[in-house]
Amino acid sequence: MIRHFKWHKKRAESLQYGFMRYSPTDDCSEHYNDCIHNKKQTHYHCLQSGCDKVYISTSDVQMHANFHRKDSAIIQEGFQRFRATEDCKTQMCAFYGQRTTHFHCRRPQCSFTFKNKADMEK
Repeated sequence: MIRHFKWHKKRAESLQYGFMRYSPTDDCSEHYNDCIHNKKQTHYHCLQSGCDKVYISTSDVQMHANFHRKDSAIIQEGFQRFRATEDCKTQMCAFYGQRTTHFHCRRPQCSFTFKNKADMEK
């Protein structure tokens, strides 16, 4: 009974970070077909829309949750961040095709782009 209670407690904690926790006895294949950790070890799937990250380390879960929290704050300010590994798909962007982290203003009729996060204030 105590073990089962702890299982629920750990799952609830992972949900606070935006992850679904699966133990080795859980089957995640209903939602994640090709998961290499399924039924093998405890692992965590990110629940953010469009994110397919999966981790086995709780510290990695916390770091990744921080990534989404920062992106959310940037979006609330009216901007979108594109990491160096992401394609912004905006050919008019000064940073299009370059492998550099940069930002786009999301306000209507504004095509302002910049590299330095400090330029948001400007």
